[in-house]
Amino acid sequence: MRRGAPRDGSSSDLRTRQYVRAYEKIEQPHPVLILETLTGATLAYLIGNSRRHLPFSDIVHLGLHLCSAIHHLHRRDILHPDLKPSNIVSERQLAKVLDLSVARLPGKGVKGVGTENHMSPEQARGDALGRLPTCGA
Repeated sequence: MRRGAPRDGSSSDLRTRQYVRAYEKIEQPHPVLILETLTGATLAYLIGNSRRHLPFSDIVHLGLHLCSAIHHLHRRDILHPDLKPSNIVSERQLAKVLDLSVARLPGKGVKGVGTENHMSPEQARGDALGRLPTCGA
């Protein structure tokens, strides 16, 4: 879990309700990460499969929480290069960001790390990634 950790080596900066909590990391016999149980739905589900549409006020509220979570990461020089609707859960009117496994510091990227159709051109090519705004339509 060191990848994407704050520069001072502490992980406490990421203990916030905006990210899924990791409780334990087990290495043997096979690597396992024990995460908090979430009861909400992913944004991918809410956008594509839900029978009812979210009210505009809920969309704005979740958008603000998501932007806050991204800002929180960027203030710590951490990038989330795989931010997509299936990695965001709406739970109790909060946007929770999942899958920080590929989180990293700004700089030279690894070609193709992330999800196709959600990557920036720089990320797809493996170019340097900076702290550019990542909230978009």
